[in-house]
Amino acid sequence: MLFRSRAVILAMLVPVIAAFAHTMRSTTDWHWRNQRNEWQVRRAIGEWLRDNTSADSNVLMEAIGYQGTLSGRRVIDLAGLVTPRVVELQRESRTNAEAFAKILGEFTPDYVVLRTIEVDNNQHFYGGPLFATPEAAAAFRSSYRPVATYKAPYPELWHTGSSVTIDRKSTRLNSSHVSESRMPSSA
Repeated sequence: MLFRSRAVILAMLVPVIAAFAHTMRSTTDWHWRNQRNEWQVRRAIGEWLRDNTSADSNVLMEAIGYQGTLSGRRVIDLAGLVTPRVVELQRESRTNAEAFAKILGEFTPDYVVLRTIEVDNNQHFYGGPLFATPEAAAAFRSSYRPVATYKAPYPELWHTGSSVTIDRKSTRLNSSHVSESRMPSSA
Protein backbone atom coordinates (compact mmCIF):
# COMPACT_ATOMS: atom_id res chain seq x y z
CA MET A 1 0.00 0.00 0.00
CA LEU A 2 2.84 2.36 0.85
CA PHE A 3 4.48 1.67 -2.53
CA ARG A 4 1.21 2.44 -4.32
CA SER A 5 0.74 5.85 -2.57
CA ARG A 6 4.33 6.84 -3.40
CA ALA A 7 3.71 5.92 -7.02
CA VAL A 8 0.55 8.04 -7.06
CA ILE A 9 2.36 11.00 -5.49
CA LEU A 10 5.22 10.64 -7.96
CA ALA A 11 2.77 10.42 -10.86
CA MET A 12 1.16 13.65 -9.69
CA LEU A 13 4.48 15.42 -9.15
CA VAL A 14 6.06 14.63 -12.51
CA PRO A 15 3.68 16.85 -14.56
CA VAL A 16 3.93 19.62 -11.96
CA ILE A 17 7.73 19.52 -12.07
CA ALA A 18 7.70 19.43 -15.87
CA ALA A 19 5.34 22.41 -16.03
CA PHE A 20 7.49 24.31 -13.56
CA ALA A 21 10.66 23.58 -15.56
CA HIS A 22 8.97 24.75 -18.77
CA THR A 23 7.73 27.94 -17.11
CA MET A 24 11.19 28.67 -15.70
CA ARG A 25 12.77 28.14 -19.12
CA SER A 26 10.20 30.40 -20.80
CA THR A 27 10.59 33.08 -18.14
CA THR A 28 14.37 32.93 -18.31
CA ASP A 29 14.26 33.15 -22.11
CA TRP A 30 11.89 36.15 -21.98
CA HIS A 31 14.15 37.98 -19.51
CA TRP A 32 17.25 37.18 -21.57
CA ARG A 33 15.64 38.52 -24.77
CA ASN A 34 14.29 41.61 -23.00
CA GLN A 35 17.73 42.34 -21.55
CA ARG A 36 19.20 41.90 -25.04
CA ASN A 37 16.71 44.53 -26.32
CA GLU A 38 17.72 46.90 -23.53
CA TRP A 39 21.41 46.35 -24.13
CA GLN A 40 21.31 46.68 -27.91
CA VAL A 41 18.96 49.68 -28.00
CA ARG A 42 19.42 51.67 -24.80
CA ARG A 43 23.17 51.08 -24.54
CA ALA A 44 23.67 52.03 -28.19
CA ILE A 45 21.66 55.23 -27.69
CA GLY A 46 23.74 56.21 -24.66
CA GLU A 47 26.95 55.56 -26.58
CA TRP A 48 25.68 57.49 -29.62
CA LEU A 49 24.83 60.48 -27.43
CA ARG A 50 28.25 60.31 -25.75
CA ASP A 51 30.09 60.08 -29.06
CA ASN A 52 28.01 62.51 -31.15
CA THR A 53 26.91 65.32 -28.85
CA SER A 54 28.74 68.08 -27.02
CA ALA A 55 29.44 67.57 -23.33
CA ASP A 56 27.07 70.41 -22.40
CA SER A 57 24.10 68.96 -24.32
CA ASN A 58 20.90 68.13 -22.47
CA VAL A 59 18.73 65.21 -23.48
CA LEU A 60 15.03 64.58 -22.85
CA MET A 61 14.37 60.86 -22.41
CA GLU A 62 12.27 58.41 -20.50
CA ALA A 63 14.65 55.48 -20.00
CA ILE A 64 17.48 57.01 -18.00
CA GLY A 65 19.35 53.81 -17.08
CA TYR A 66 21.77 52.78 -19.83
CA GLN A 67 20.97 55.81 -21.98
CA GLY A 68 21.51 58.40 -19.30
CA THR A 69 24.49 56.76 -17.64
CA LEU A 70 26.41 55.96 -20.81
CA SER A 71 25.66 59.29 -22.48
CA GLY A 72 27.28 61.33 -19.74
CA ARG A 73 24.92 64.16 -20.66
CA ARG A 74 22.49 66.20 -18.58
CA VAL A 75 19.24 64.21 -18.57
CA ILE A 76 15.75 65.63 -18.44
CA ASP A 77 13.76 62.53 -17.65
CA LEU A 78 10.11 62.16 -18.52
CA ALA A 79 9.44 60.09 -15.40
CA GLY A 80 10.70 62.88 -13.14
CA LEU A 81 13.21 60.70 -11.28
CA VAL A 82 16.13 63.07 -11.80
CA THR A 83 14.07 66.04 -12.98
CA PRO A 84 11.33 66.56 -10.37
CA ARG A 85 10.00 69.64 -12.16
CA VAL A 86 8.72 67.28 -14.86
CA VAL A 87 6.33 65.72 -12.34
CA GLU A 88 5.00 69.16 -11.44
CA LEU A 89 4.41 69.97 -15.10
CA GLN A 90 2.61 66.66 -15.59
CA ARG A 91 0.36 67.33 -12.58
CA GLU A 92 -0.48 70.81 -13.91
CA SER A 93 -1.48 69.34 -17.28
CA ARG A 94 -4.76 67.80 -18.30
CA THR A 95 -3.27 65.55 -20.99
CA ASN A 96 0.03 63.88 -21.85
CA ALA A 97 0.23 66.14 -24.91
CA GLU A 98 -0.11 69.27 -22.77
CA ALA A 99 2.55 67.99 -20.36
CA PHE A 100 4.94 67.15 -23.21
CA ALA A 101 4.51 70.64 -24.71
CA LYS A 102 5.20 72.26 -21.33
CA ILE A 103 8.29 70.10 -20.79
CA LEU A 104 9.67 70.96 -24.23
CA GLY A 105 8.93 74.64 -23.70
CA GLU A 106 10.49 74.87 -20.27
CA PHE A 107 13.59 72.72 -20.79
CA THR A 108 14.23 73.18 -24.56
CA PRO A 109 16.30 70.00 -24.79
CA ASP A 110 19.07 69.73 -27.37
CA TYR A 111 18.08 66.10 -28.04
CA VAL A 112 14.88 64.13 -27.54
CA VAL A 113 14.86 60.31 -27.28
CA LEU A 114 11.43 58.73 -27.81
CA ARG A 115 9.92 55.58 -29.19
CA THR A 116 9.70 56.16 -32.94
CA ILE A 117 5.95 55.56 -32.97
CA GLU A 118 5.37 58.38 -30.49
CA VAL A 119 6.42 61.09 -32.94
CA ASP A 120 5.65 59.33 -36.23
CA ASN A 121 2.11 58.33 -35.21
CA ASN A 122 1.45 61.05 -32.62
CA GLN A 123 0.85 58.35 -30.05
CA HIS A 124 2.04 58.96 -26.49
CA PHE A 125 3.31 55.71 -25.01
CA TYR A 126 1.13 56.14 -21.91
CA GLY A 127 -2.02 57.03 -23.81
CA GLY A 128 -3.48 59.74 -25.96
CA PRO A 129 -1.64 61.84 -28.50
CA LEU A 130 1.89 63.14 -27.96
CA PHE A 131 0.96 66.41 -29.67
CA ALA A 132 -2.33 68.20 -28.99
CA THR A 133 -2.77 69.40 -32.58
CA PRO A 134 -1.33 68.77 -36.05
CA GLU A 135 0.28 72.20 -35.74
CA ALA A 136 2.07 71.14 -32.55
CA ALA A 137 3.37 68.03 -34.31
CA ALA A 138 4.55 70.15 -37.25
CA ALA A 139 6.25 72.59 -34.87
CA PHE A 140 8.14 69.71 -33.24
CA ARG A 141 9.21 68.39 -36.65
CA SER A 142 10.38 71.85 -37.71
CA SER A 143 12.43 72.15 -34.50
CA TYR A 144 13.79 68.61 -34.20
CA ARG A 145 15.20 66.26 -36.79
CA PRO A 146 15.83 62.51 -36.42
CA VAL A 147 19.53 61.69 -36.33
CA ALA A 148 19.58 58.03 -35.24
CA THR A 149 17.11 55.19 -34.87
CA TYR A 150 17.68 51.89 -33.10
CA LYS A 151 15.52 48.78 -33.41
CA ALA A 152 15.20 46.06 -30.80
CA PRO A 153 16.48 42.63 -31.87
CA TYR A 154 13.34 41.06 -30.32
CA PRO A 155 10.58 43.49 -31.36
CA GLU A 156 7.82 41.12 -30.30
CA LEU A 157 8.70 41.90 -26.68
CA TRP A 158 8.46 45.68 -27.04
CA HIS A 159 5.71 45.69 -29.68
CA THR A 160 5.12 49.27 -30.90
CA GLY A 161 7.98 50.54 -28.75
CA SER A 162 10.60 48.38 -30.43
CA SER A 163 12.15 51.27 -32.35
CA VAL A 164 13.65 54.29 -30.58
CA THR A 165 14.71 57.53 -32.29
CA ILE A 166 17.05 60.32 -31.26
CA ASP A 167 15.93 63.74 -32.51
CA ARG A 168 18.26 66.75 -32.53
CA LYS A 169 17.12 70.32 -32.03
CA SER A 170 17.74 72.38 -35.14
CA THR A 171 18.73 75.95 -34.47
CA ARG A 172 18.46 76.64 -38.17
CA LEU A 173 17.28 74.47 -40.99
CA ASN A 174 19.82 74.11 -43.72
CA SER A 175 20.93 71.36 -46.02
CA SER A 176 23.23 69.78 -43.42
CA HIS A 177 20.30 69.30 -41.03
CA VAL A 178 17.86 68.15 -43.67
CA SER A 179 20.23 65.74 -45.40
CA GLU A 180 21.16 63.95 -42.20
CA SER A 181 19.40 60.61 -42.26
CA ARG A 182 18.53 58.07 -39.64
CA MET A 183 21.37 55.75 -38.82
CA PRO A 184 20.86 52.10 -39.60
CA SER A 185 19.70 49.83 -36.82
CA SER A 186 22.63 49.23 -34.54
CA ALA A 187 23.76 46.58 -32.16
